[in-house]
Amino acid sequence: MMVTGVLRISRCSLIGMLVVATSVISPAIAWALCASPAEDGRWRNLDVNGDPFYIDVKMVNCGDQILNGVQTSTSYAMRVWVKQSTGQLFGRPTVSATYQPWRGAQWLVGSVPVGGYLDHVWVRAVERDGQRQMHVLIKHESLDSKPSATSEYWFVRCADAQCQQPKQGVIKSIGRVKTGGEKKAEGPPRSICEAARSARARNSPAAPNLEAQCRALKR
Repeated sequence: MMVTGVLRISRCSLIGMLVVATSVISPAIAWALCASPAEDGRWRNLDVNGDPFYIDVKMVNCGDQILNGVQTSTSYAMRVWVKQSTGQLFGRPTVSATYQPWRGAQWLVGSVPVGGYLDHVWVRAVERDGQRQMHVLIKHESLDSKPSATSEYWFVRCADAQCQQPKQGVIKSIGRVKTGGEKKAEGPPRSICEAARSARARNSPAAPNLEAQCRALKR
């Protein structure tokens, strides 16, 4: 009888401790799943001649729910902004982003369609030069016969005074005469810097002029 009583007490105590532990641990797990990533927010390129000009990162869905017995996953979104020849900023379509391991660290990765390329944008927030910066690596994957390329930049988080909401301008005609057989261009317009990069990849004679325009635009 005494042994049975001890066992009952032990079992009750164990159940009580499990209930308390669950109530304490569960909110911590949910908080960890819902915490904004270190890369969250708007970031500005430190290279004035760099492209993209801004990168937006945000958490879209928090994976703290169980639907039909399945744990939901946390999802993220990424949007890049490029500067056009008019000086206006153009926002590429928002794409989904996921964390992927590389070189012993977790990087947030999004794939952005850019003309004849698919830009795989890898970002990671780190401490650098005494401040939080975002390391950005871009693989420009060619979708046709042009060679692929890579870019590397450092971004800083935007303060309200530094980064205002970009305004997308309307592309105006510069007097080009259209012919009856001319086809309307499909997809979003490319920036001068993107055109320069594409021309350089094709070894086009127009590359030096486009690169000069890109540098002048960012000054």
